[in-house]
Amino acid sequence: MIIKVTQLIAEAMQIPRSVFKEIEAFVIGAYYSRSEDIKDFDIDFTGTRWDFLNYLNPVLNVMIAPNAKKCEYLPSDTIMQGEGTIRIGLKTGLTEILSHGIEHEIAHFIQELIMVHKINKGKFPKISHMNPHFSKNIGGLTSKKMLPKGISIPGYRKREKTRDGKIIWNKRERVEHSARPVEYQPNLLSTIRDLQYQYVQYANKSKKPMSKKQFLLAILKGAFPETTSSSVLKKIKDRSNLRGNVEGKKYYNYVLNNIYKLFIDGDYGDDFTYKIDVIQNDIKKRFG
Repeated sequence: MIIKVTQLIAEAMQIPRSVFKEIEAFVIGAYYSRSEDIKDFDIDFTGTRWDFLNYLNPVLNVMIAPNAKKCEYLPSDTIMQGEGTIRIGLKTGLTEILSHGIEHEIAHFIQELIMVHKINKGKFPKISHMNPHFSKNIGGLTSKKMLPKGISIPGYRKREKTRDGKIIWNKRERVEHSARPVEYQPNLLSTIRDLQYQYVQYANKSKKPMSKKQFLLAILKGAFPETTSSSVLKKIKDRSNLRGNVEGKKYYNYVLNNIYKLFIDGDYGDDFTYKIDVIQNDIKKRFG
């Protein structure tokens, strides 16, 4: 069963593949050469919900780190000129990098570009990205009703509150990745992309595959625990079950509603068929 797919644009910070197709090709080439590399990419958001950011002339610096085990966005004051940097750790694995890793880090780039846009429009004074007010007001955040109390947007725990009402954050105590508010939307994006990727891969192999709804229910019940989507959903659900965590429950319901809409009701996939082919060819080369 071969699934034909079109690209979903817009919700849950989804980014059309056309925006980062050249970056993918660069990363795949670097993956096989296994060498450090760095390249700047002009980012064009034309035709997407992010096209209002094009006047910033966004440039994304992509660093290849052969021995790094994760992909990450590297905040810098260059964001004020529309420039951002992501580092792709090749030991993350080609599956994770292509299915959602690149797009996840670009989502963080967009979050900061939106804050620069707000500053340019006079909503905030010009401040460094190191200023707490910068991270507090970036784009791509969930409703305040879903944000945890006592945790900053980057994920630091509140240490104390001064007499004048200023909050001091403990920079030595940061909550786990999936519990950081800055990661809520990018993680939702990664979860949806991983579900899409896993389902297309599963459905293409099976003669009588489960429906998307059955597949999602299986994931929610703990099937395929090694996948990104299963791991992230379990952590969000576990936090929502903590006594008194009203915000966590609201966020978990928000995540489920978005997944239902974009995974079950949405149509997606030719891009995933391409990515699966690349990944399967890599597996054959390495393991025969």
